[in-house]
Amino acid sequence: MVAIALATFNGEKYIREQLDSLLSQTYKDFVCYIHDDGSSDNTLDIIYEYEMRYPNKFKVLSYKSFNSAKENFLSIINYIKEPYLMFCDQDDIWEKNKIEVSLNRIRTIEKKKKEPILVFTDLKVVDKDLNIIHNSFFDNKRYNIEYLKSFSSNLINSCGAGCTFIMNRELYSIVKKIKCPNDVFMHDSWVSLVASATGTIDYLNKTTMLYRQHQDNLIGTKDTQSYLKRFISAILRVFSGEVFKYYNKNHSIVEMFMKQAKQLSMIDEIPKKYKSICEMYFNLKYKNKLERVMFCLKEGIFKPKDFVWTLLYI
Repeated sequence: MVAIALATFNGEKYIREQLDSLLSQTYKDFVCYIHDDGSSDNTLDIIYEYEMRYPNKFKVLSYKSFNSAKENFLSIINYIKEPYLMFCDQDDIWEKNKIEVSLNRIRTIEKKKKEPILVFTDLKVVDKDLNIIHNSFFDNKRYNIEYLKSFSSNLINSCGAGCTFIMNRELYSIVKKIKCPNDVFMHDSWVSLVASATGTIDYLNKTTMLYRQHQDNLIGTKDTQSYLKRFISAILRVFSGEVFKYYNKNHSIVEMFMKQAKQLSMIDEIPKKYKSICEMYFNLKYKNKLERVMFCLKEGIFKPKDFVWTLLYI
């Protein structure tokens, strides 16, 4: 059986479409746990309606609000007992076989490995009216998938979008041992970091959902620019003064990933090797730039953006 964690907040505009897409799944043995984070619109009325109509499929959890999507998602994990867990965003739409193909993939891996496992997939990027922007999220981003699965990458990234994840109980039982959820960058970056340190991350090269982009997205996707456009954009930031705002934003992001690494080092199940790397990463803010460069080179942090912001962190 599969558990689905759905964190909601002011989602009345799109949530019916998402809930209906869950009901349309080819794999029917699932239950969706929903927690609302203090919506002021009709979201609660809608999810209670679905719980009443489909009591075996939807369970609305009632406890405090967090004013934080990441803490909301992570809180739901404490109520999960099913063998597998998937995250679900309120404004997307799942393709009919999303659960089925994801479950088949993770079960295939489990036949060979008895350890924490995370599987992520590709997705189609659409606008608010479901018009396709990109047929493949990963083709658009031109990411190196093997690098995304590595521990080095997951120190400063999420391997993929959390709404495509499926994980086994062995993984989420460690994920929920987080000491301070507020110190993680996002729930999906935390899950992928734990998975990279304790088990296996696998990529299923298949689009399984429509990833809706609209003005209310907490985290969305942008078109990948050419190197020339990125260079020109960087020059314009310098002359416009925007470079300082850009730096401050990325400075904060690096700081959150450092705190997240510290949280990982505090969990008993994490191998000593990775605990040590996390401690070193957290303490980079006390090191000079040469020491930061040496850390990046030693740990294989070669992605330009990640390298630069780790280097420049002060």
